[in-house]
Amino acid sequence: MSTPYRPVIVGRHGLQPERTALAWQRTAVSTSVAVLPLVLVDAREGQWALVAASALAGLVTTGFAALLRRRVVRLSADRLDLSPWPDIVRIGAATVLLAALGVATAMAVLLGG
Repeated sequence: MSTPYRPVIVGRHGLQPERTALAWQRTAVSTSVAVLPLVLVDAREGQWALVAASALAGLVTTGFAALLRRRVVRLSADRLDLSPWPDIVRIGAATVLLAALGVATAMAVLLGG
């Protein structure tokens, strides 16, 4: 007769919350890194308002990555009662912001000023 499955980490039913939080953290770091080419292109084109907006977006998404890091630490301490919605909203907002800045940069380059 086979023995029932027992998780390696006692009291845990898998690591899905941690894996999800780490994936969100990677997304936040990716958006922070993806802002850098926008800043460089906007500076080359002389679009200083877009340079400032892109630099600010980079700082904001870096802050989101730091908040997600705190979430991973709290989840590691068996705090599974944390709501994921604030983090989902932050990552969604960072992604939409990056897309909007990309479109604004593309329009500035295409229209030449």
